[in-house]
Amino acid sequence: MARFRLEHGDIQEGLLLLGEARQKSITQGNKSREIRAELLRGEYLLQAGNYLEAESLLQDIAMQAENIGDMNLAMVVWQSAGLAFQTAGNSDAASTVFQRVLSLAEKLGQDVRGASLKLNLGIIAEQKGDLATALAFYDEACVVFERCGDVESLSRAKGNVANIYFREGNYTEAQKVYEETLAFYEQTHYIDGYLRTLYNLANVTLQLGNFDAAKEYYTRSIQQAEKYDQLGLRDNFQFNYANALFQQKQFDETLNLYEGVITSCMQRRDFNLAGFANYYAGLVQLQLQSKEKALNYFKLCSFFRIKITR
Repeated sequence: MARFRLEHGDIQEGLLLLGEARQKSITQGNKSREIRAELLRGEYLLQAGNYLEAESLLQDIAMQAENIGDMNLAMVVWQSAGLAFQTAGNSDAASTVFQRVLSLAEKLGQDVRGASLKLNLGIIAEQKGDLATALAFYDEACVVFERCGDVESLSRAKGNVANIYFREGNYTEAQKVYEETLAFYEQTHYIDGYLRTLYNLANVTLQLGNFDAAKEYYTRSIQQAEKYDQLGLRDNFQFNYANALFQQKQFDETLNLYEGVITSCMQRRDFNLAGFANYYAGLVQLQLQSKEKALNYFKLCSFFRIKITR
């Protein structure tokens, strides 16, 4: 009930129920239940952005779980503590915690949990620029997810692998893995991953010089984002598709796409992207030898930039 209250925005009632559950657990001498109540409070603090308090609380109750020998509960709490550190930007502390949980998971034979932790460790390594270590973690996670039939987790891990290949400039291998990832996402119906993979395929085929394939993937990503009412993603996809067309000197189509982005961003009040779209629309008008129209777009760009800084 407390979790339900917190998830539905009834914070005061949710915290009150957590306090009552913790007190009842103390009275009954049920330490595991007490820790679980505190874990919910820690997760709420994390979601609310109170990272320091969340980190302190979660580390404390993780040690308590270990002290009573409830290693499964300890792993759950330590993993939440690691996420708190990671979200707060303390990657070294997060890595230390995730390594600790990974060691526990391996001792208890919890392969899927271990693979999930390797994903977290891979993300941290990737953020630090250690792509070789990140790729090793992702590959190990993929093996476990594939063996266990966890298609959704396998999709995310494969997508991370493809991203690294892309960053390294290995576009042929990146395309291959993105295509595998797309097939997995089509099975799981995980919309965000599906849309971003379509977009990534557009980018990688563009890098490979296959503009027709890139155009098809850009179009699909835009259409599917609109279908699933992901308008922010749609506008970003359309903006980048327009940029690709600009490089191909297809100015009329490019201008139509930028104007579509501007109109949508005005409705969504995304002034940052609207400003960029106006700027590039102005560049297109310069290419079309229409200096007056270009000036109007540049003025609108300045207007949006001022609006952002206020």
